[in-house]
Amino acid sequence: MNSSTSSFDPAFESESSALRAPAFGFRLMLLTLAISLFALLCWEFWLRSRGVQVDGTPQLSAWAARFEQAKRSGPDAIVFIGSSRVKCGIVPAEVASGAGIERDQVHNLAVVNSSSLPVLEALADSEFRGTVVCEVLPSHFYGDAGRAEAREALNAADGWRGAQAMEGSVEGHARRNMRLLNPRATPLMLAQRIQLDLRGKVRPDAFGGADDIARIHHEDGWEEIISSSRTPRQWLETAEVHAGNVRKASRPATVEGLKELSVTLSELVARINARGGRVVFVRMPVSGVVEDVEFELYPPKLCWTRALGGVDAEEVHYLSDGPVLEPVDGSHLDSKAAREYSRWIGRYLQESDRR
Repeated sequence: MNSSTSSFDPAFESESSALRAPAFGFRLMLLTLAISLFALLCWEFWLRSRGVQVDGTPQLSAWAARFEQAKRSGPDAIVFIGSSRVKCGIVPAEVASGAGIERDQVHNLAVVNSSSLPVLEALADSEFRGTVVCEVLPSHFYGDAGRAEAREALNAADGWRGAQAMEGSVEGHARRNMRLLNPRATPLMLAQRIQLDLRGKVRPDAFGGADDIARIHHEDGWEEIISSSRTPRQWLETAEVHAGNVRKASRPATVEGLKELSVTLSELVARINARGGRVVFVRMPVSGVVEDVEFELYPPKLCWTRALGGVDAEEVHYLSDGPVLEPVDGSHLDSKAAREYSRWIGRYLQESDRR
Protein backbone atom coordinates (compact mmCIF):
# COMPACT_ATOMS: atom_id res chain seq x y z
CA MET A 1 0.00 0.00 0.00
CA ASN A 2 1.43 3.32 -0.98
CA SER A 3 1.95 5.89 1.78
CA SER A 4 1.13 8.80 -0.51
CA THR A 5 -1.34 9.43 -3.31
CA SER A 6 0.55 12.39 -4.81
CA SER A 7 2.29 12.09 -8.13
CA PHE A 8 4.51 14.29 -10.35
CA ASP A 9 3.65 14.73 -14.02
CA PRO A 10 6.53 16.45 -15.93
CA ALA A 11 4.33 17.17 -18.92
CA PHE A 12 1.70 18.93 -16.79
CA GLU A 13 4.34 21.00 -15.00
CA SER A 14 5.90 22.07 -18.31
CA GLU A 15 2.50 23.15 -19.65
CA SER A 16 1.78 25.20 -16.49
CA SER A 17 5.10 27.01 -16.76
CA ALA A 18 4.39 27.85 -20.38
CA LEU A 19 1.04 29.38 -19.40
CA ARG A 20 2.52 31.39 -16.52
CA ALA A 21 5.33 32.93 -18.61
CA PRO A 22 3.13 35.18 -20.83
CA ALA A 23 1.09 36.29 -17.81
CA PHE A 24 4.26 37.25 -15.95
CA GLY A 25 5.57 39.13 -18.98
CA PHE A 26 2.31 41.04 -19.34
CA ARG A 27 2.34 42.04 -15.67
CA LEU A 28 5.96 43.15 -15.99
CA MET A 29 5.08 45.25 -19.01
CA LEU A 30 2.20 46.93 -17.16
CA LEU A 31 4.42 47.61 -14.15
CA THR A 32 7.11 49.14 -16.36
CA LEU A 33 4.52 51.31 -18.12
CA ALA A 34 3.07 52.48 -14.80
CA ILE A 35 6.50 53.37 -13.42
CA SER A 36 7.42 55.22 -16.63
CA LEU A 37 4.16 57.17 -16.61
CA PHE A 38 4.59 58.06 -12.95
CA ALA A 39 8.16 59.25 -13.58
CA LEU A 40 6.97 61.32 -16.56
CA LEU A 41 4.25 62.98 -14.51
CA CYS A 42 6.67 63.71 -11.65
CA TRP A 43 9.09 65.23 -14.15
CA GLU A 44 6.44 67.53 -15.59
CA PHE A 45 5.16 68.60 -12.17
CA TRP A 46 8.74 69.39 -11.14
CA LEU A 47 9.25 71.47 -14.29
CA ARG A 48 6.00 73.33 -13.69
CA SER A 49 7.02 74.02 -10.09
CA ARG A 50 10.14 75.72 -11.46
CA GLY A 51 8.09 77.94 -13.78
CA VAL A 52 8.71 76.01 -17.00
CA GLN A 53 5.79 75.83 -19.41
CA VAL A 54 6.04 72.47 -21.15
CA ASP A 55 4.13 72.24 -24.39
CA GLY A 56 4.36 69.61 -27.09
CA THR A 57 1.46 70.85 -29.19
CA PRO A 58 1.96 72.19 -32.71
CA GLN A 59 2.85 75.87 -32.86
CA LEU A 60 -0.47 77.18 -34.18
CA SER A 61 -2.48 75.26 -31.58
CA ALA A 62 -0.29 76.61 -28.80
CA TRP A 63 -0.60 80.13 -30.23
CA ALA A 64 -4.38 79.80 -30.43
CA ALA A 65 -4.58 78.81 -26.75
CA ARG A 66 -2.40 81.77 -25.71
CA PHE A 67 -4.44 84.15 -27.88
CA GLU A 68 -7.70 83.07 -26.27
CA GLN A 69 -6.16 83.43 -22.82
CA ALA A 70 -4.85 86.89 -23.67
CA LYS A 71 -8.24 88.11 -24.91
CA ARG A 72 -9.81 87.24 -21.55
CA SER A 73 -7.06 88.90 -19.51
CA GLY A 74 -7.68 91.89 -17.27
CA PRO A 75 -6.45 95.49 -17.60
CA ASP A 76 -2.98 94.64 -16.26
CA ALA A 77 -2.25 92.21 -19.12
CA ILE A 78 0.44 93.04 -21.67
CA VAL A 79 0.25 91.43 -25.11
CA PHE A 80 3.07 91.61 -27.68
CA ILE A 81 2.20 91.06 -31.34
CA GLY A 82 4.50 91.04 -34.34
CA SER A 83 7.11 88.96 -36.14
CA SER A 84 10.17 86.88 -35.25
CA ARG A 85 11.88 90.04 -33.99
CA VAL A 86 9.33 90.20 -31.19
CA LYS A 87 9.35 86.43 -30.75
CA CYS A 88 13.12 86.46 -30.20
CA GLY A 89 13.37 89.87 -28.56
CA ILE A 90 10.67 89.71 -25.89
CA VAL A 91 11.05 87.48 -22.82
CA PRO A 92 7.71 87.54 -20.92
CA ALA A 93 9.28 86.76 -17.54
CA GLU A 94 11.63 89.74 -17.86
CA VAL A 95 8.81 92.04 -19.00
CA ALA A 96 6.77 90.99 -15.98
CA SER A 97 9.74 91.63 -13.70
CA GLY A 98 10.26 95.11 -15.13
CA ALA A 99 6.56 95.97 -14.99
CA GLY A 100 6.06 94.52 -11.50
CA ILE A 101 3.24 92.18 -12.54
CA GLU A 102 2.70 88.41 -12.54
CA ARG A 103 4.34 86.36 -15.29
CA ASP A 104 1.02 85.01 -16.56
CA GLN A 105 -0.10 88.57 -17.33
CA VAL A 106 2.42 88.87 -20.19
CA HIS A 107 1.70 87.17 -23.52
CA ASN A 108 4.07 86.98 -26.49
CA LEU A 109 1.79 86.36 -29.48
CA ALA A 110 4.39 87.04 -32.17
CA VAL A 111 4.24 84.83 -35.26
CA VAL A 112 7.26 84.25 -37.50
CA ASN A 113 7.17 86.31 -40.71
CA SER A 114 3.83 87.80 -39.70
CA SER A 115 2.18 91.19 -39.85
CA SER A 116 0.88 92.53 -36.54
CA LEU A 117 -2.14 94.29 -38.09
CA PRO A 118 -4.60 91.35 -38.42
CA VAL A 119 -3.95 90.39 -34.79
CA LEU A 120 -4.39 94.01 -33.68
CA GLU A 121 -7.74 94.04 -35.48
CA ALA A 122 -8.76 90.78 -33.77
CA LEU A 123 -7.92 92.22 -30.35
CA ALA A 124 -9.87 95.37 -31.18
CA ASP A 125 -12.88 93.19 -32.08
CA SER A 126 -12.62 91.30 -28.78
CA GLU A 127 -13.14 92.47 -25.20
CA PHE A 128 -9.43 92.92 -24.57
CA ARG A 129 -8.79 95.63 -21.94
CA GLY A 130 -5.04 95.47 -21.38
CA THR A 131 -1.98 96.87 -23.14
CA VAL A 132 -1.14 95.65 -26.63
CA VAL A 133 2.40 96.31 -27.86
CA CYS A 134 2.19 96.25 -31.65
CA GLU A 135 5.38 95.86 -33.68
CA VAL A 136 5.99 98.13 -36.64
CA LEU A 137 7.94 95.90 -39.05
CA PRO A 138 8.17 98.18 -42.11
CA SER A 139 7.71 95.62 -44.90
CA HIS A 140 4.85 93.93 -42.99
CA PHE A 141 3.24 97.06 -41.53
CA TYR A 142 3.29 99.65 -44.30
CA GLY A 143 2.87 96.94 -46.95
CA ASP A 144 0.76 93.79 -47.05
CA ALA A 145 3.48 91.19 -46.43
CA GLY A 146 2.86 88.72 -43.62
CA ARG A 147 -0.93 89.09 -43.59
CA ALA A 148 -1.49 85.45 -44.66
CA GLU A 149 0.68 84.13 -41.81
CA ALA A 150 -1.24 86.18 -39.26
CA ARG A 151 -4.62 85.10 -40.62
CA GLU A 152 -3.52 81.47 -40.52
CA ALA A 153 -2.84 81.84 -36.81
CA LEU A 154 -6.19 83.55 -36.26
CA ASN A 155 -7.96 80.79 -38.18
CA ALA A 156 -6.28 78.30 -35.86
CA ALA A 157 -7.72 80.26 -32.93
CA ASP A 158 -11.20 79.96 -34.42
CA GLY A 159 -10.74 76.20 -34.75
CA TRP A 160 -9.32 75.95 -31.24
CA ARG A 161 -12.38 77.66 -29.75
CA GLY A 162 -14.66 75.21 -31.54
CA ALA A 163 -12.68 72.25 -30.29
CA GLN A 164 -12.68 73.57 -26.74
CA ALA A 165 -16.45 74.01 -26.80
CA MET A 166 -16.88 70.32 -27.66
CA GLU A 167 -14.16 68.97 -25.40
CA GLY A 168 -15.11 69.13 -21.73
CA SER A 169 -14.25 65.64 -20.54
CA VAL A 170 -11.66 64.72 -17.94
CA GLU A 171 -9.59 63.21 -20.74
CA GLY A 172 -9.75 66.48 -22.66
CA HIS A 173 -8.72 68.46 -19.60
CA ALA A 174 -5.72 66.18 -19.05
CA ARG A 175 -4.75 66.40 -22.70
CA ARG A 176 -4.86 70.20 -22.59
CA ASN A 177 -2.96 70.58 -19.33
CA MET A 178 -0.47 67.69 -19.43
CA ARG A 179 1.19 68.40 -22.74
CA LEU A 180 3.94 65.83 -22.32
CA LEU A 181 1.30 63.17 -22.89
CA ASN A 182 0.33 64.61 -26.27
CA PRO A 183 1.05 61.88 -28.87
CA ARG A 184 2.19 64.51 -31.36
CA ALA A 185 5.02 65.63 -29.07
CA THR A 186 8.34 64.10 -30.08
CA PRO A 187 11.21 63.81 -27.54
CA LEU A 188 13.29 66.24 -29.61
CA MET A 189 10.50 68.81 -29.70
CA LEU A 190 10.00 68.56 -25.95
CA ALA A 191 13.71 68.74 -25.18
CA GLN A 192 14.13 71.83 -27.34
CA ARG A 193 11.03 73.49 -25.89
CA ILE A 194 12.31 72.85 -22.38
CA GLN A 195 15.69 74.29 -23.37
CA LEU A 196 13.97 77.44 -24.60
CA ASP A 197 11.94 77.77 -21.40
CA LEU A 198 14.96 77.13 -19.19
CA ARG A 199 16.87 79.79 -21.10
CA GLY A 200 14.23 82.40 -20.50
CA LYS A 201 12.73 81.48 -17.12
CA VAL A 202 14.46 78.99 -14.85
CA ARG A 203 18.11 79.79 -15.44
CA PRO A 204 18.26 83.13 -17.28
CA ASP A 205 22.07 83.29 -17.15
CA ALA A 206 22.80 79.68 -18.01
CA PHE A 207 22.74 80.17 -21.77
CA GLY A 208 24.59 83.49 -21.99
CA GLY A 209 27.97 84.12 -23.60
CA ALA A 210 29.54 82.43 -26.58
CA ASP A 211 27.12 79.51 -26.66
CA ASP A 212 24.01 81.64 -26.41
CA ILE A 213 21.13 80.23 -28.47
CA ALA A 214 17.63 81.48 -29.15
CA ARG A 215 15.23 79.28 -31.09
CA ILE A 216 11.91 79.78 -32.81
CA HIS A 217 9.44 76.97 -33.21
CA HIS A 218 7.83 76.39 -36.60
CA GLU A 219 5.22 73.86 -37.62
CA ASP A 220 7.92 71.78 -39.31
CA GLY A 221 10.49 71.87 -36.52
CA TRP A 222 12.86 74.20 -34.72
CA GLU A 223 14.93 76.78 -36.49
CA GLU A 224 18.03 78.20 -34.88
CA ILE A 225 17.79 81.97 -35.20
CA ILE A 226 20.57 83.22 -32.96
CA SER A 227 23.79 81.36 -32.16
CA SER A 228 26.62 83.51 -30.82
CA SER A 229 29.21 80.87 -31.68
CA ARG A 230 29.11 82.01 -35.31
CA THR A 231 31.98 83.98 -36.78
CA PRO A 232 31.60 87.70 -37.67
CA ARG A 233 31.63 86.72 -41.34
CA GLN A 234 28.78 84.27 -40.79
CA TRP A 235 26.78 86.95 -38.99
CA LEU A 236 27.33 89.34 -41.89
CA GLU A 237 26.14 86.70 -44.35
CA THR A 238 23.03 86.11 -42.22
CA ALA A 239 22.35 89.85 -42.10
CA GLU A 240 22.63 90.04 -45.88
CA VAL A 241 20.09 87.23 -46.20
CA HIS A 242 17.69 89.14 -43.92
CA ALA A 243 18.23 92.32 -45.95
CA GLY A 244 17.48 90.41 -49.16
CA ASN A 245 14.29 89.05 -47.64
CA VAL A 246 13.24 92.58 -46.69
CA ARG A 247 13.68 93.71 -50.30
CA LYS A 248 11.68 90.75 -51.60
CA ALA A 249 8.79 91.36 -49.21
CA SER A 250 8.69 95.13 -49.63
CA ARG A 251 6.38 97.23 -51.72
CA PRO A 252 6.90 100.98 -52.01
CA ALA A 253 4.85 102.97 -49.49
CA THR A 254 2.65 105.67 -51.00
CA VAL A 255 1.30 108.78 -49.36
CA GLU A 256 -2.25 107.69 -50.06
CA GLY A 257 -1.60 104.23 -48.65
CA LEU A 258 -0.10 105.68 -45.48
CA LYS A 259 -3.14 107.93 -45.02
CA GLU A 260 -5.48 104.94 -45.31
CA LEU A 261 -3.33 103.01 -42.83
CA SER A 262 -3.48 105.91 -40.37
CA VAL A 263 -7.28 105.97 -40.55
CA THR A 264 -7.45 102.20 -39.98
CA LEU A 265 -5.06 102.36 -37.02
CA SER A 266 -7.01 105.24 -35.47
CA GLU A 267 -10.22 103.20 -35.62
CA LEU A 268 -8.65 100.08 -34.12
CA VAL A 269 -6.89 101.99 -31.35
CA ALA A 270 -10.06 103.94 -30.52
CA ARG A 271 -11.97 100.70 -29.96
CA ILE A 272 -9.34 99.36 -27.58
CA ASN A 273 -9.01 102.70 -25.77
CA ALA A 274 -12.78 102.91 -25.33
CA ARG A 275 -12.68 99.75 -23.16
CA GLY A 276 -9.91 101.17 -21.00
CA GLY A 277 -7.18 99.43 -22.99
CA ARG A 278 -4.01 100.86 -24.43
CA VAL A 279 -1.93 100.49 -27.61
CA VAL A 280 1.82 101.04 -27.91
CA PHE A 281 3.51 100.88 -31.32
CA VAL A 282 7.10 99.69 -31.14
CA ARG A 283 9.98 99.53 -33.62
CA MET A 284 12.33 96.75 -32.53
CA PRO A 285 16.11 97.32 -32.84
CA VAL A 286 17.82 96.57 -36.16
CA SER A 287 21.36 97.26 -37.33
CA GLY A 288 23.81 97.13 -40.21
CA VAL A 289 22.69 96.27 -43.71
CA VAL A 290 19.15 95.40 -42.54
CA GLU A 291 18.74 98.88 -41.07
CA ASP A 292 20.15 100.47 -44.23
CA VAL A 293 17.69 98.64 -46.49
CA GLU A 294 14.66 99.38 -44.29
CA PHE A 295 15.56 103.08 -44.05
CA GLU A 296 16.02 103.19 -47.82
CA LEU A 297 12.67 101.57 -48.59
CA TYR A 298 10.66 103.05 -45.70
CA PRO A 299 12.14 106.39 -44.52
CA PRO A 300 10.98 106.93 -40.90
CA LYS A 301 10.15 110.59 -41.41
CA LEU A 302 7.76 109.63 -44.18
CA CYS A 303 6.30 106.30 -43.07
CA TRP A 304 6.41 106.37 -39.27
CA THR A 305 5.24 109.99 -39.05
CA ARG A 306 2.45 109.76 -41.61
CA ALA A 307 1.09 106.42 -40.42
CA LEU A 308 1.20 107.05 -36.66
CA GLY A 309 1.23 110.83 -36.32
CA GLY A 310 -2.53 111.19 -35.88
CA VAL A 311 -3.13 107.98 -33.93
CA ASP A 312 -4.00 108.21 -30.22
CA ALA A 313 -1.34 105.71 -29.15
CA GLU A 314 2.14 105.71 -27.68
CA GLU A 315 5.21 105.18 -29.84
CA VAL A 316 8.50 103.46 -28.96
CA HIS A 317 11.31 103.64 -31.53
CA TYR A 318 14.71 102.08 -30.94
CA LEU A 319 16.46 105.17 -32.35
CA SER A 320 15.16 107.35 -29.52
CA ASP A 321 13.89 105.00 -26.82
CA GLY A 322 15.38 102.20 -24.76
CA PRO A 323 18.86 100.71 -24.46
CA VAL A 324 21.24 100.85 -27.41
CA LEU A 325 21.30 97.29 -28.74
CA GLU A 326 22.61 95.93 -32.04
CA PRO A 327 21.21 92.60 -33.24
CA VAL A 328 24.14 90.41 -34.22
CA ASP A 329 22.34 89.24 -37.35
CA GLY A 330 21.01 92.72 -38.07
CA SER A 331 17.44 91.67 -37.29
CA HIS A 332 17.07 89.58 -34.07
CA LEU A 333 18.26 90.19 -30.52
CA ASP A 334 20.18 87.39 -28.85
CA SER A 335 18.87 86.21 -25.48
CA LYS A 336 21.13 88.47 -23.38
CA ALA A 337 20.03 91.57 -25.30
CA ALA A 338 16.43 90.33 -25.33
CA ARG A 339 16.37 90.08 -21.54
CA GLU A 340 17.77 93.59 -21.22
CA TYR A 341 15.29 95.04 -23.70
CA SER A 342 12.38 93.15 -22.10
CA ARG A 343 13.19 94.46 -18.63
CA TRP A 344 13.42 97.98 -20.01
CA ILE A 345 10.14 97.89 -21.92
CA GLY A 346 8.42 96.36 -18.89
CA ARG A 347 9.53 99.31 -16.77
CA TYR A 348 8.55 101.73 -19.53
CA LEU A 349 5.05 100.29 -19.84
CA GLN A 350 4.52 100.46 -16.09
CA GLU A 351 5.87 104.01 -15.68
CA SER A 352 4.09 105.45 -18.74
CA ASP A 353 0.67 103.96 -18.01
CA ARG A 354 -1.68 106.90 -17.43
CA ARG A 355 -4.96 105.02 -17.64
